[in-house]
Amino acid sequence: MPRTIQQSLRAGGRKLQVAGIKSATLDATVIIGFVLQKSKEYLFAHPENFVLPDQTRAINKRLSRRALGCPVAYLTNQKEFFGLDFFVDKRVLIPRPKTELLVEETLNIISANFKNQRVNVADIGTGSGCLAITLAKRAPNARLFAVDVSARALSVAKRNAKLHGVTKKINFYRGDLLLPLRNKRLDIVIANLPYLRPNQIKGDIRFEPRRALVGGHDGLKLLKKLFQQITKLKYPPPFLILEIDRSQMIAVRRLAKKLLPKTVSPIIRQTAFPLLKNAPFKKRTAKC
Repeated sequence: MPRTIQQSLRAGGRKLQVAGIKSATLDATVIIGFVLQKSKEYLFAHPENFVLPDQTRAINKRLSRRALGCPVAYLTNQKEFFGLDFFVDKRVLIPRPKTELLVEETLNIISANFKNQRVNVADIGTGSGCLAITLAKRAPNARLFAVDVSARALSVAKRNAKLHGVTKKINFYRGDLLLPLRNKRLDIVIANLPYLRPNQIKGDIRFEPRRALVGGHDGLKLLKKLFQQITKLKYPPPFLILEIDRSQMIAVRRLAKKLLPKTVSPIIRQTAFPLLKNAPFKKRTAKC
């Protein structure tokens, strides 16, 4: 006999709780709503409605993957960022709420320094394209340049740009940090580069692309490289906005003072990935 929505929610929540998923009830609700193509409000308002057998199979498949730690965003191919929905899969890092601070900082700089004039903004390590696309929608006077070393990640970013109707506002480049833009005059550079150490890859983030997470043995390899590239630019950007791990603040400030031209004003935002202390360390990215 088919299950009702209420039975499915209860069974899904229990399955994830047994697996040790802290957000078990919420995750089960999101997964079931995704499969049924119904909102959370609908699920709670119509608990007596039946779930079709093929829908139950699709739900159970995703619940099993979530129980292994696979992020919900990869199971639904969707993640909200700055009020916008983005397509995500295992080719890209999942956007984090704290990264929205980079958007806010950039918008504040544009408002204060480039009001009513064209501003060139480079998003280095664009991944899903969430930063560049959000800025393209929020800052009409911004011209965006989005760079990533991964062709697979750029495919996702371009898909999201098309989804949000900003393809013509963003120039995408594949390459090593700032090298594709070395002849451009940039006003603002934003960079959410890999900054974790290898021993920090634990918990759910082990399912995300390792290349987008690890920044060398100390997490600073790519930041150092970015700073060095900036020093070689004919027109160093006056504003540089970075996201780093909170434990790196002192080291990054020292690097910035040592390597960056005095004309560049670095704005450094701290964040931290939610790591599970007892999760097993795995050298390679886990599959889900």
